[in-house]
Amino acid sequence: MKYIKHSLSRFILRAGLLSLILAWGSHQEVSGQDRAAYIERFSAIAVSEMHRTGIPASIKLAQGILESNAGSSELAKKANNHFGLKCGSAWKGSKMYRKDDEYNHHGKLVNSCFRTFSSAEESYTAHSEFLTDPAKAYRYGRLFKLSSADYKGWAHGLKRAGYATNPRYAHLLIKIIEDYRLYEYDKMSPESFEEDLIAEEQPVLNDPSAPAAPAVSRILKVQYENDVPFVIARAGDTPSKIGYEMDLPSNRVVQCNEGFNHKHQKLAPGQRVYLKKKKSRYKGSRRYHVVRDGETMQDISDRYAVRLDKLYKRNRLNPGAIPLPGQRIYLQGNNPSSVRTMDSAPATDTRQAMFLWDEAVKPEAQESTESGKVTFREKIQFVSTEPETSDYIEYIVQPKDTLYGIAKLYGTSVDMLKNLNNLDTANIHPGQVLKVQ
Repeated sequence: MKYIKHSLSRFILRAGLLSLILAWGSHQEVSGQDRAAYIERFSAIAVSEMHRTGIPASIKLAQGILESNAGSSELAKKANNHFGLKCGSAWKGSKMYRKDDEYNHHGKLVNSCFRTFSSAEESYTAHSEFLTDPAKAYRYGRLFKLSSADYKGWAHGLKRAGYATNPRYAHLLIKIIEDYRLYEYDKMSPESFEEDLIAEEQPVLNDPSAPAAPAVSRILKVQYENDVPFVIARAGDTPSKIGYEMDLPSNRVVQCNEGFNHKHQKLAPGQRVYLKKKKSRYKGSRRYHVVRDGETMQDISDRYAVRLDKLYKRNRLNPGAIPLPGQRIYLQGNNPSSVRTMDSAPATDTRQAMFLWDEAVKPEAQESTESGKVTFREKIQFVSTEPETSDYIEYIVQPKDTLYGIAKLYGTSVDMLKNLNNLDTANIHPGQVLKVQ
């Protein structure tokens, strides 16, 4: 018995050392320049996911660097899997098998099943959904009680929750974060990336007699959503201009983007411009999108690169219908329930009541008051027919919802939601009814 225990201890120690050596070897292979390029490529989606789910951008980037060797690992290259996400019993997508850290009862290293994604960006989204999965709340739920600025707490929490077997996993994450100052991304917003892309060149005040400075061209950066390439429009861009820079016919750019009328149309800075036709359905793991205040079907179509006509059809909506906030818009499959829209909501609903005003459908319409001009958003408050005593709405928790995400959706805070609903923790479950201010 003593011999068996001794052999088992040696086996566990050897396996642990092997895991540590492999991780450290991977840690050493890539250069600082490779990691910097990786951070530049994925920082925008890391920040976007942080604001959607509460997972610190620094943690997501550091995990991506460590797990995928800054995108150079076999799993990242062949399966677009940047976080070592294994299949699990619920995974229905493509798979890839390779040896990792699983042993059979004979102590022999066997193949593990890993998820395969259509793009690296899809892997980033799946990582968020993995950590926010209600079924895993007993492991990762306590992490969401931490601030998104507490990267050290998150790093140690992930190790304690068993995300990785490497005993130095938390310290490796923290070192990457601090070496590359990834904690700076925890303070950023998604809009800051768009502002960086669309910022116009500042005028240079020189002596008029001096030779003019050469113009600096801002190169369009191709990104991907749902495997469809797109660029972010800059100030002054048109489909014709983007087509010229991307070596595409301008009429093709118009055809690939609903809402584009002609090739000389002025585009809004920050607007997504797709370079190929959108897909008929969303190929990621997300099944539906919860409508946010002010969102239109066109916004959702652009967000997920799903054709607008297919979105209407999947959700049994007439073209032009505007869904109410909180409604589920299915991105794949057919919506099993009816979607409430602006024109189908009861007249007592605030968002429907604002459309009773003739000019409400014209956001540019304004009217004078003693203090100046009244904007479209302010006008909504004037036509509200909700009782003054009703200062909250009821929200039904959907699968993969998080308290942080709901708070962001409605512009409130997690603490406010917890106090309003008498919650001791941030853990919620599908079907739960929450009061939202």
